[in-house]
Amino acid sequence: MTDSKGRRQAAILELVQAAPLHTQQEVARALAERGLRATQATVSRDIQELRLVRTAEGYRPNGLARAVFAEHVREITVVEFLAVVRTGPGTANLVAWNIDQAALPGVAGTVAGDDTVIVVLSDRSAADSLRRMLQIA
Repeated sequence: MTDSKGRRQAAILELVQAAPLHTQQEVARALAERGLRATQATVSRDIQELRLVRTAEGYRPNGLARAVFAEHVREITVVEFLAVVRTGPGTANLVAWNIDQAALPGVAGTVAGDDTVIVVLSDRSAADSLRRMLQIA
């Protein structure tokens, strides 16, 4: 993936999580406002590669991540700026990848083992967002 493609796709993820964008043209306009020019065809490919789906609320990551979290996440423990996410055996990589793909604000990154994911948080409030995303009270 080229650097500009990576920046554009990261921007798309940020944009669709920050505001409802319902059409590829709206996504292209929002990118242009950030100084990232993209044609409708490029935005279409990006949306497909990012596996976004269009809902009544606008483009969103598809339901696959929610299904992964529901099936594999067992518990989460937050300690300062780290979250320890326990998963089933052999599924930590899958859970970590889906957390990373969600591009949740406040999540700096993940490290996965066999059944444990360490999530590095850039601020304490990110823990609540992470819990909601993982649907763990």
